[in-house]
Parts: sequence; C-alpha cells; structure tokens
Amino acid sequence: MATDDRAAILSAAIDTIPTLSVVVNRVMEITANPDSSTQELMEAISVDPVLTAKVLKIANSAFYSRAGQIATLKQALVTIGFKEVRNLVLSSSVFNNFSRISRVPGFDARLFWRHSFVTGLACRMIARDMGLAGGEMFVAGLIHDIGKLVIVMALPAEFIKMMKMTGNFGQEHIVAEKHLLGLTHEEVGLRLLKRWSFPQPLQYAVGFHHHPASAAIQPAQALAVHLADLLAHISDHPPAIDGANSLPEGCFSAETASLARAYNIEWNPEAVKRHVEKLEDLKTTQSSVLDEFLT
Repeated sequence: MATDDRAAILSAAIDTIPTLSVVVNRVMEITANPDSSTQELMEAISVDPVLTAKVLKIANSAFYSRAGQIATLKQALVTIGFKEVRNLVLSSSVFNNFSRISRVPGFDARLFWRHSFVTGLACRMIARDMGLAGGEMFVAGLIHDIGKLVIVMALPAEFIKMMKMTGNFGQEHIVAEKHLLGLTHEEVGLRLLKRWSFPQPLQYAVGFHHHPASAAIQPAQALAVHLADLLAHISDHPPAIDGANSLPEGCFSAETASLARAYNIEWNPEAVKRHVEKLEDLKTTQSSVLDEFLT
C-alpha cells in the first residue's frame, strides 16, 4: 500500500470517529462563556447520569486529595471549579470514545493509557512552574498521543510494525510515521481535536508536542507537554536517568533547552532528576486515579 493511500485511510478515520456527545459540547460552550452560571453547567451535565457519576467519582479521588467530601455536582462545581469540572468531562469523554481500542491485537491499551496518565501528571507539575493552568495542561498531557489511537484503529498492522522498528518515542518514530503513513500522530491528533472543537490551547499542545517551537499558537503549552512526555518516558525507564547521554533522544537538544530557559524552566540532568523524583511521588499518590478514568 502506498503512503498516499495510508494517509487517505487516516484522514477518513478521523472523519468517522464519533464526535463528542451533545452534553460534552454543551459543557465546553458553557465553560467558555464567562457569564455562564453554576446552574447552567449543572443542568448540562446532569442529563447524563453516567458522566455525572464519573465526575463525582474522580472529584472525590486522590486526584484532588479528597475522600468522599463531594456528594453533588453543585458541590463539585463550587469546590474544584468550572474549568476543573470541564477538564474531567473532556478527559472522561476521550476515554469513552476509545474504549474499544483494547481489542486491537498487539496493542497494549493499558500501557498506552498509563503513559498518557503519567504524562498528564507531569504536565500538570511542569505547568505550575510555567504559570499555566494545571488542570487544562493535565488534559493536554493525557491526550497528547491521541493521534496514535487513530492510527492503531485505522492501520493496526502498520502501527505495530513501526513500534517494533523504532520503539514508541523519539524523532525516528516521527520520521517513520511521516514516511510510511504520510501523517504523524501529532498531525492526526491536531486534526481530530479541531474536528471535536476542543479549546485551541489543547489542540496546539497536542499537535506540536514533539516540535513545540513550531507551534504558531501558545507554544508554552506545547513545550509543557513535550517536557512532560520526556519525564514520563524517563520515569518508565529509571536507569536512563543516570546520565545525560542515556536519556531519551532530544532530551537536551539545543531547541528544547532554549525553549525551557525562555519559560524559566531549569532543564539539565540534575533538574530532570529532581523532576522525575517529584513525578515518582505523584505516581504513588495518584496510583488509583487512572482506574477511575478507565472504569
């Protein structure tokens, strides 16, 4: 199959993935309007009992350091805020839309979501140092590889082959995607999030997380996801932190280091070790939260 044919299949797959529910779209509309009321958002979510239950479940989890203190949507909105409830709705909807991905032979969906979740935790951590909204950046980290899910669903054999050839990370993998598929998972993710009308900062954070300097809009968000992705991969392979030469490809590239400095992020082997130690602590305290999203 030619590269152009694979690109056409991916483009078609993006268009056939179910759009977000009316409830989710309404939630995004309400939370984007500064004049919206708590009552409006509460009414929009409450028509979906399953979504309501999930929002309450996660709002009471270790993710917000709470234990059964929030009993109603109104309490959730008052306690954790409009934007955080919106972030929970967006995150839950993504998990729901790709629930059948676990049935693709050769693809470990649990491992994929675990890396995505850890990247989200790292992104929330880095975002705070950059003065960005931690909740929104958690979502960006959580869905940063959403384009890979589209590729797995549309071209599973090709994706598994690339994984065996290049691994799951790094410039070599991106080059292979472009060469074999005509589109990278960044490009596929950006197209999908545009189709879903996700907030623009999330679109570009996902669409340029391997090339944050190229993001025409809000490169800080893309940089946060880029650094978080690196930290998550290092955390998955702890021995790699022993020295700069054994860290993931591009970890200390001139572009990454320059961008990090521009946003007052210390980014060198010693700083990365400290970031990873903090991330390990977060993984311990948040270990049960991924199950809350998945169930």
